[in-house]
Amino acid sequence: MNKNCLSYWFPLIEHVVPVPRTEIVRSGDLTAILDGKTPEGWVKFLDEMEAARVTIGGDCFLRTGHISGKHHWSKTCYLPETANIASHVAELVEWSSMADIMGLPADVWCVREMLPTSPIGVCPDYGGMPVCREFRFFVEAGEVICEHPYWP
Repeated sequence: MNKNCLSYWFPLIEHVVPVPRTEIVRSGDLTAILDGKTPEGWVKFLDEMEAARVTIGGDCFLRTGHISGKHHWSKTCYLPETANIASHVAELVEWSSMADIMGLPADVWCVREMLPTSPIGVCPDYGGMPVCREFRFFVEAGEVICEHPYWP
C-alpha cells in the first residue's frame, strides 16, 4: 500500500483530528482518457462518483489519493453541485500524469465536504482558487505530534 495515498493515511487520522466528510472511490486505470478514449469501467466509476457526491451533498472538493490540482481550481478540485464530474476527473488524470516524471496514480478518488471558509484572497490565475488559513497535522500512533500552516 502506498503510504502517500489518502486511502492509506486518512483512516489513520480521521478519528484523531477533525476532517471533512470524505467518500473514497476506487477506479481502474483511467489513463486512456489522455488519448481521448473511454477507460474500461468508466460508466460504473462515474456512477460511484455521483453517489459519493450525493452522499456528501452540495458543492464538493475532489482529489485523487495524491493530488487535487488546486492550481486549476475551477476545472479540477472544486466540484460544484451541478458540475460534470467526468470533466473534473479527466483534468485530474491529466494533472496526475504530469505531476511526476512517471506520473502519479489516479486510481483512488476522494469526494470531500466543502468546508465553509473565509478566504483571505482569491487567485484568479488559478481558476479562482480561494486562499484560506489551512493547517497540516502530523499524527503518529494516534497522537498529534505537530501542526504546520499550509501557506506561508
